[in-house]
Amino acid sequence: MNYATTSGMANPLTPAAEDQRFTALAPKRVQLSRAKGWRMPENTLKVTRPGPWGNPFVVWYGADAFGVDRWHVSHGSCHWQAESKEAATVLAVQKHEHWLRSWLADQIVAPHHVLHELRGKNLACWCAAGSPCHADTLLRYANPERHNVT
Repeated sequence: MNYATTSGMANPLTPAAEDQRFTALAPKRVQLSRAKGWRMPENTLKVTRPGPWGNPFVVWYGADAFGVDRWHVSHGSCHWQAESKEAATVLAVQKHEHWLRSWLADQIVAPHHVLHELRGKNLACWCAAGSPCHADTLLRYANPERHNVT
């Protein structure tokens, strides 16, 4: 049990205070920047492409087979179309989560052993703050006790 000291007396933290402390310590997504002087915070790992944790589902804009410009999501030979950049981004994150769940299910060891290098770390990606991002999915799966992932 955690205790806070008030006036020299030990008092248990209230559930609300414990939740705030837990949230403050929870790993979070960090937006990468090329701004002069910007440095990646300590305890932060890049989860971008190329790399083992980058989202393999690529969002891009261009002509489809009929010459109509659209937003697309691709992975290998698989391809999906979307009506907007936002819809394509959401689709890419959803596809990544489905892919991650399937990949984890195929592992010989438990998922938390596979994701051990991400556990407790902030994850850095180029996605804008507040937008859907595969790093959020990785945070949930690497830290299941904080996100009720089963």
